Amino acid sequence: MSLPIAMIADDVEARVLRTIAKHSCRELLCIYAERVQYFARRIGELGETPTDLAIVIIDTKDDAGAALAEILTSDVDWLALKNSDAPPIVRGLVGRPGLQALLEEMDPAEAVKFAAIAGPAVLVVHQGVVAFFEAHEAWS
Repeated sequence: MSLPIAMIADDVEARVLRTIAKHSCRELLCIYAERVQYFARRIGELGETPTDLAIVIIDTKDDAGAALAEILTSDVDWLALKNSDAPPIVRGLVGRPGLQALLEEMDPAEAVKFAAIAGPAVLVVHQGVVAFFEAHEAWS
């Protein structure tokens, strides 16, 4: 059985748009390379390991990013930040086990990919896409 051409076109279009958005996530990672390097060092300075903490770069103007930022830091008024002129990007360290558990609920296949990153891991949320990187990809 063959699929109607409209469905194939929609699937292709969806994959192209996702690829473009993932590229945007990589660009955001590179823009914040200095902060990623800082946070990667900070993990060791805190006496933690990459299995304990992960780095996040979250675009809070993105609906998925705003929701994740709200979950990770419920004491911050993300709606006010989202509606202000302040840069909408949140960067920081979060507990990796909790983030892993959240990802397993949201998207088990992507959670497996995130778990496979042995070194400092970076989660980027931007333009409706969640992407994972090894920290060194920000400056390599």
